[in-house]
Amino acid sequence: MDLRDWLGRAVSAIEDWEAGFAPFDRHPSLRISDERFAAAFGTFASRLRDNYPYFHPSYAGQMLKPPHPAAVAGYLAAMLINPNNHALDGGPATSAMEK
Repeated sequence: MDLRDWLGRAVSAIEDWEAGFAPFDRHPSLRISDERFAAAFGTFASRLRDNYPYFHPSYAGQMLKPPHPAAVAGYLAAMLINPNNHALDGGPATSAMEK
């Protein structure tokens, strides 16, 4: 399973879904330059390196494993929608899962 491919597909699926609604202007706070984001993401990625290597078989500290690539792609897709799944008004998809 190629995670990079599926992450792109997740983004495309949500963009296709969003395209079914009336166009609108996004809030200015959501606009950020690639350069500014790259700097912040570089710091973030650097900080993530200060973790235990749960993915590696030589690390058996807690017997934890990273999430399956399918779970990562699904989580990304859901986060792009940002359903409020802990409340009753979470939306039709989350309401259907409760049944």
